[in-house]
Amino acid sequence: MKLNELYNQYASGRLEKHQYIDAMYTKHQDLFEYSESLLSKIN
Repeated sequence: MKLNELYNQYASGRLEKHQYIDAMYTKHQDLFEYSESLLSKIN
């Protein structure tokens, strides 16, 4: 799910705050993992 979709679901009440936080945490972890992967290919 895209970041905007997550926010829109939270803003509309379809996701509770803790669900939104959990989903965003997972998204951020994926982004950090991806950036580490890219950096490892450069070095």
